[in-house]
Amino acid sequence: MSTALSSQIPSVAAVHHLDGVPAESSQPFQTLASGSRINTAADVRDPQGRQQTISDTYRREQISLHQNPDYGTASIGFAPLVAHLIKSRGYRSVSDYGAGKKRLLSALREHGVSGIEYLPYDPAFPKYGAPQSAELVCCIDVLEHCEPEFLPCVLAELRALTIKDGFFTAHCSPAEKFLSDGRNAHLIQRPIAWWSALFAEYFQVIHCEEFAGRVIGGWFFVTKK
Repeated sequence: MSTALSSQIPSVAAVHHLDGVPAESSQPFQTLASGSRINTAADVRDPQGRQQTISDTYRREQISLHQNPDYGTASIGFAPLVAHLIKSRGYRSVSDYGAGKKRLLSALREHGVSGIEYLPYDPAFPKYGAPQSAELVCCIDVLEHCEPEFLPCVLAELRALTIKDGFFTAHCSPAEKFLSDGRNAHLIQRPIAWWSALFAEYFQVIHCEEFAGRVIGGWFFVTKK
């Protein structure tokens, strides 16, 4: 992917290419910033045998957090880049996984995207319904918020939803917001190389770039293996 894509993000500072950077070893277990551990081979299921991606307690926490109008705004900053991808690659459908208040949709319209099938999903907004497959799956400002024990299930679901490509972001530094129990809202704080190795278990990672600002992280363009 052309580095020109990075210029589509207006607030990015110190963009750093990670091509050739050795990823950390992605073993079945990884230690997180919180001290908990993640089993990347996990298949967590509820009592009815359905794969879980979020606990009921944490779902309620997210519903509460979304009462804050300033919660879940990151997709606005990435909308120019997503719009560029849609226009240049001709996607006809976009799945917004962790859509929040659907700010990505309104921002895409502002950047000249129309006529696509927009498919939002967010466990805090049950009215959106179940996640749906799309040619481009976006997961922006979501993965670092996931409960570590459910992250493998979330990634497996993203893989199942992706018809062609995916655009994902991961923040690596602490969030400015906190949960009701005092934990930082970014439950997973790991370096970009760790995320890159993890994504590579589920997708072919085509491109990754680091961004810096109020938070530090990276965006990933991936395709189905």
